[in-house]
Amino acid sequence: MPFRRLLEVLVIVLQDYQKQYTLKNTVMSLPNKLIVFLGRTLSGHNHDSMMLNQAFPPELAWFTDINVRVD
Repeated sequence: MPFRRLLEVLVIVLQDYQKQYTLKNTVMSLPNKLIVFLGRTLSGHNHDSMMLNQAFPPELAWFTDINVRVD
């Protein structure tokens, strides 16, 4: 295939390609996998720290008496 034709095909493929964002939730569960909190569903380009700060404002002491494991 000539180089020029290869470039034309590549341009067509790239024009049809659209990035799709995933969906994300903040999930908290117990060690036995029981879900105790399920946050709002947001698009994948949101940062995890922003999602957590929206669900649990940092000015309040949410997790003072428990151990929190972060994945």
